[in-house]
Amino acid sequence: MGRLTERTADGILVKEDQGESALKTLYQCYGTEPMPHYANCDEGYCVMEKLAKLEDMADVLEKMCDEYCQYPSKCPNQETLDNICKKCELTKLFEVLAGIAPVQEGRWERG
Repeated sequence: MGRLTERTADGILVKEDQGESALKTLYQCYGTEPMPHYANCDEGYCVMEKLAKLEDMADVLEKMCDEYCQYPSKCPNQETLDNICKKCELTKLFEVLAGIAPVQEGRWERG
């Protein structure tokens, strides 16, 4: 499933369905920043903002690994790199943050 939200200068567009011609609803705040309790925002803006943040996090794992991991340039092949990535604690952390894997009983669990 692709993104449901799209950030714009006016607010957050939310797709009501998948596909190019999907209906989009604009959720916005009136003013530069949301006021306490989102008093100056459309009803539902708070939830849509959280959804947009979660969707923004979905590519954090890939970006972090691409930017900071030392192994891609040192591994002789993709299989070796995949094995290293499976053991990486950062991978597990980012998967949990992105909602890919749950945390259970205080330890990381791969989903």
